[in-house]
Amino acid sequence: MKIKQTVYESTAAWGPETAYSQVDPAYKGIALGTSTSTIGGVGCLMTSLASGLTDLGVTINGRVPDPPQLNRWLARNGGFVNSAGGTTNANLLVFGVVNRLAGVRLAKFVDCRKTSAPMTEIAGAIAAGKVVLVEVDFTPGGTLQQHWVRLLPERPGVSPAETLVFLGSDARIMDPWMPPGSEFRWLMTCYALPGWDTPARAIMRVAIYEPTEESPSAPREATAQPAVHLRIANA
Repeated sequence: MKIKQTVYESTAAWGPETAYSQVDPAYKGIALGTSTSTIGGVGCLMTSLASGLTDLGVTINGRVPDPPQLNRWLARNGGFVNSAGGTTNANLLVFGVVNRLAGVRLAKFVDCRKTSAPMTEIAGAIAAGKVVLVEVDFTPGGTLQQHWVRLLPERPGVSPAETLVFLGSDARIMDPWMPPGSEFRWLMTCYALPGWDTPARAIMRVAIYEPTEESPSAPREATAQPAVHLRIANA
């Protein structure tokens, strides 16, 4: 099955970054992990991660880690667990399992549901070319409905300080919930209430992945974060 990659190229010279849509007809019906849920229904985190790994140049058996490739690899390498920690009917992503792939590792996981997101650290990571995935509320203002997107730089080559200024008002995102060709959006427009001033309020959790020249390894202690069950409204 050949998967079409969508890239964003604009007159502002943004990117191009790889965009994947979890509702792409080519793979939206594929089971997520070993569960009966589908990529199209609850695969936002896995799809966002696929986008980041692709742009870091990570490969899986010589192939681009698009959503179906990454999903298959994760399911075969302990990348999904169920609510009891087992691998049967599992669709909860284990964040640090990608450390077993060459060229990438989970650098940090931050739970900021009860505090402001670490925007200085996020800005530095984005400016350094790291992959930053963030959890937002799919329908802000009520009970948290988990949804994951990938944060993107305002434009290539900006400094951490410039990125921090930009993130003070909004953030450009790759949103896997959108249909193919419309994945690039603005965080505050889509996942914030009018009274929220900055992305720091809209970001609930953060996972930062960085390139590495190290050999693949087992997940480190620092990556032993709780798995996340992704539920998307209207799915």
